[in-house]
Amino acid sequence: MILALHDKYYAGFLAETKGVKLELINDGKFNLEYNNLCSEAIKKTKAAKQIEAKNPDDSLNPFREALSLWRDLETLVDGNTQRIIFAKRTYRTENFLLKPITWILGVIGSAFIGMVMGHLFQSQIDSIVDWVAGLFQ
Repeated sequence: MILALHDKYYAGFLAETKGVKLELINDGKFNLEYNNLCSEAIKKTKAAKQIEAKNPDDSLNPFREALSLWRDLETLVDGNTQRIIFAKRTYRTENFLLKPITWILGVIGSAFIGMVMGHLFQSQIDSIVDWVAGLFQ
């Protein structure tokens, strides 16, 4: 059960929202609470597994505490589903518009730099070309 919750609400959620600004959700409170719950749930799960390795009978309560934290994480994510979708759309829209604009500005900037550098070094280039041409005459 804990492994399924981990895969869905930690590993899966991070993969789904990679690059998405989760700070947009609830003025950053979601991101903070999500990170805190994740770290606590992972710590409790590891502690419960260590206790289970030493004495399986004593591991029931630590696993219950870990499961409770994973359930809290599930409630947090499921309760903010619409806001998460909005953040994903915002990221995809920004990313969709930003890539072509960045590429176009890069091409324009490169052309501008090429023209400026060519103009600045034109006299040196002409003298080198004349010298090389003189070698072959």
